[in-house]
Amino acid sequence: DSAPSAYTASISHKRKIDKLDLVVGAFYVNSTSFNKDTYKEYGRFNFNTRYRLTDRLSIGVNGNFNKGESGSFFYWKDAANAYTGSDSTISSRKRFRFNIDPYLVYFDKGGNRHRVVGRYYDVANDNDLNQSNYSQLYYGEYQFQRQFKNIDLVATAGVVAMGTQVDAELYGDTTFTSSNAAAYLQVDK
Repeated sequence: DSAPSAYTASISHKRKIDKLDLVVGAFYVNSTSFNKDTYKEYGRFNFNTRYRLTDRLSIGVNGNFNKGESGSFFYWKDAANAYTGSDSTISSRKRFRFNIDPYLVYFDKGGNRHRVVGRYYDVANDNDLNQSNYSQLYYGEYQFQRQFKNIDLVATAGVVAMGTQVDAELYGDTTFTSSNAAAYLQVDK
């Protein structure tokens, strides 16, 4: 077997293009271990945007994409093979995850902030030992914020809704779903 190794690289770039703010980045890692069949290789790409439609209104979308593969084992084969996994515990996994986050921020004529944010998050974990899972998350929020400068007070209120769907081999043929909604009020002085 070979000696352990790790290679990584990252890059980022940010710039302003007229009314658009743009940030992009990427990361990559490839590593191996002393342990036989133990490795990981994955990469990530992310971006953030903000576009100023007016002095009081901006919109944007942010995102992150992550793809990878790894291998490992749960316990050793025997005392003579400390760096080799037991055949029944060696597993490899492939994953792909991403999120997309749109948003809008608006300041009205009274100086109040209105913010709308969302998220779609998708996870795909493909495991060769019948332990794969796939899930999606949906999120939305509206937030209102008002500053009372004369009494040094900030009030923030909003509503949130979220839902999920999960399919996992460990749970059999069942798809699990959930939803949650809430309202909130916070006062800071």
